[in-house]
Order: sequence, then C-alpha cells, then structure tokens
Amino acid sequence: MAKAGVRLFVSFEYDQDLQNARNFVTQARGRGYARPILDNSLNEERRSQDSAWMKKARHLIRGSDIVVIILGPDTHNAPGVAKEIQVAVELNKKIIQIRPQGSTYSGHPNLKSQVLVWRWKNLDPVLQPIPTTRQHR
Repeated sequence: MAKAGVRLFVSFEYDQDLQNARNFVTQARGRGYARPILDNSLNEERRSQDSAWMKKARHLIRGSDIVVIILGPDTHNAPGVAKEIQVAVELNKKIIQIRPQGSTYSGHPNLKSQVLVWRWKNLDPVLQPIPTTRQHR
C-alpha cells in the first residue's frame, strides 16, 4: 500500500522568490521522508482581482496539509501571499514561515506563527512529524 504524501502549498512573492520556492520543494522531496512531499502550490502569479485564481488557490489550499510561506524581501507586500494566508487561516491550515539562512526577513505581518530558519534540522520535524522508520519486535 502506498504511503500518503504530505501535501504542501507554498506561498511566496512570485517575482522575487519563485526560485526559492522551487528549491524548497525540490530539496524537501529529496529528503527521503517516509511520506513523500507533494507540491500542491499554484504555479502562476496572481492577477489583480482574478476570481478564477482565487478559486483555484482556495481549492489547492483546502487540499493541502501544510501551507509554507517563503519569506523574502517583499513577501509582506505581495497581495497574492496575503490572500493565500487569509484562506489558509479561514481553513484552519497549519502554516509555517521560513526564511533563508543568513537573511533577516521577519514574519508576515498577518501571521503570528514562528519563523523558522531554512535549515532541514528545523524543518524535518514539521514536515514529517511521524517517525520515518518503525521498529518491529
């Protein structure tokens, strides 16, 4: 029986942080977790007042286990990130904020959740809270 994956919705400022978001998913997938990482993110920039984009974002966030906010220099001003956070909060989703090592970006102003430094020793327990191996006796 296949193991259910952990579905991530990654939210980020599209113009500046797209590569960081892609790197995050690629690295998470390569960690060898017991439950595979599934990318449930939007791969398009939010257009102003685009109701189809919002509907799609809501659907993908609803189907996600964790919403990951990639913090960058302009995340706090990104209207798409603000909308995605709003939906995640409404749907009571687990939200984590991460900032790249060496950066000093603060958390998104619409969130009170802890900001984690992008180090896998910090992120592994959040992304895979279940043991990766089981001991049989």
